[in-house]
Amino acid sequence: MDLKKIQPGNILVSKPSLINDVFNRSVILLTEHEEETLGFVLNKKTDYFLGDLLSVFNVGIPVYEGGPVEIDSLFFIHKRPDLVRQSKLITDDLYWCGDFNDIINFVNNGLLTEKDIRFFIGYSGWSKGQLVNEIENNYWYVEPKPDFDLFNDSPELLWKNQLKNKGPEGLIWMNMPENPTLN
Repeated sequence: MDLKKIQPGNILVSKPSLINDVFNRSVILLTEHEEETLGFVLNKKTDYFLGDLLSVFNVGIPVYEGGPVEIDSLFFIHKRPDLVRQSKLITDDLYWCGDFNDIINFVNNGLLTEKDIRFFIGYSGWSKGQLVNEIENNYWYVEPKPDFDLFNDSPELLWKNQLKNKGPEGLIWMNMPENPTLN
């Protein structure tokens, strides 16, 4: 991939070289790439549910680790710009941001469900040039856009499923223990 063409909607798949890193076995959807780059880890579910974090919600939608930045803030990706005003297009039918009052209303009334929206604590961020440097140093595979359904595919299998597409190298890495030093 031409590193000058990194853009919102690209997927980062961590390589096993990030074994002792916060991004170990992560799949990240990039939502912004201008001066800085911003995205969300898609495959790391927390033990929290939406109602545990904010009392304005009366539902048990799971919350994911978005990344190590602003871990005291809640973010969301959704596919319903028809319901959520001020949504920002990421790619195809994926959006982020939007009017939080719309989110509260439509989630509590069952019009936005886990099949439409995913919530994150924190986000993943890179300063200008930092992500390109990490890619050049072989920390990430970069995919042009998701080849999975964010709202329906198993987040637990997402990292391994992305490695299946990487040929023999990916097959070796996907079957490696999470911490090979314990093997």
